[in-house]
Amino acid sequence: IFNLLIFNLHAQQPTQEWVARYQRPPNSGGIGNFMALDKIGNVYVLGRIYSTATLADMVLIKYNSAGDTVWTRIYNHTSNNDDEPHGLAVDSTGNAYVTGQTGPNSGAGDIITLKYGPTGALLWAKIYAATPTSNEGANGIALDKLGNNIYVAGTISTLGASVTIRYNTSGDSIWVRMKTQPGFQYFGIRLAINSMGDVFTGGTRFNISTNEGDIMVIKYDSLGTEHWTSVYVNSGFDSDRGVVTDNLGNVYICGVINAGANSNYVTVKYNSVGLQQWARIYNGTNNSID
Repeated sequence: IFNLLIFNLHAQQPTQEWVARYQRPPNSGGIGNFMALDKIGNVYVLGRIYSTATLADMVLIKYNSAGDTVWTRIYNHTSNNDDEPHGLAVDSTGNAYVTGQTGPNSGAGDIITLKYGPTGALLWAKIYAATPTSNEGANGIALDKLGNNIYVAGTISTLGASVTIRYNTSGDSIWVRMKTQPGFQYFGIRLAINSMGDVFTGGTRFNISTNEGDIMVIKYDSLGTEHWTSVYVNSGFDSDRGVVTDNLGNVYICGVINAGANSNYVTVKYNSVGLQQWARIYNGTNNSID
C-alpha cells in the first residue's frame, strides 16, 4: 500500500488536506520510491509492485491537487522481467518519464526508459543494452530547461562503466557516453542539467584493488563532449547521493564518507572548470552514524 500525505502550513500549524492510498494487487508487495509535481499541481508517484507471476513491475500513479487518482499505469515487460523503477521526471506539459532496469530474475539487465503522456498513454519504451550480455541499470533521470531532452545516468557493471544517455522527446537516442578507467568501476547515480545544457553525472569511482570508493562528477556539454571529471578522494568507501548545479556553471555534490566505524556527510563545490572550491564534512553528535 502506498500512502501519500500532503500538508498545508497555516499559522505554522500543519493541516492535513488529503491522504491518497494505492491498494496493491492481491498477493503483491508495494513500495513507493519517487515523487514529482507538474506545473499545475498534479502529483506523480512511482513505485514497484511484485507478484510471483510477473515479478517486479513499475507502477506510476497520477493524482490531481485534490488527491483524486487521475490514472494508474503498471508496466510489465512482455517477458515478465524484473522491472525496477529508479527515476522519475515530469515536464511542463504533464509528460512523465520513468527510468530503471528490466531483466530476468537472475542475469543481464538493461536500462529501460518510458514516456507517458498527460492522459497516461504509454508513448514509448526504449531499452539500452551496451552488448547482448552486458548488465546495465539506470539510477537517475533529468530533463533540460525546456524539457526537450531527457538524460539518463546509469552503470554498466560488466564493463565497469558509468553511462549517460541523451534522448529527445520522441525517444530517439541522441548520444551515449561511457566513462571507464582500467582498475576502476564507475557508477553513474545522479544527474543535474544547467541552463546552458551542460550535463553533470554524479557517481562513485570504485578502486578494484583497494576496495575503496571515491565520489566523482563528470561534466558533458549538450553535444556529449566530456569537459572534465573530478574526483573527491577520501579514505574508505565514499559514495554520491546527490548533485546540483547553478547558472554560473558551479556544481555541488554531496554524499557519504566513511569515518572509521561510522560515516559522515560530505558536500563538495566545484567551479565551472572542475576545480574543487571547498569540501565540508558534517559529523553528527557523539560520532554517530550519519
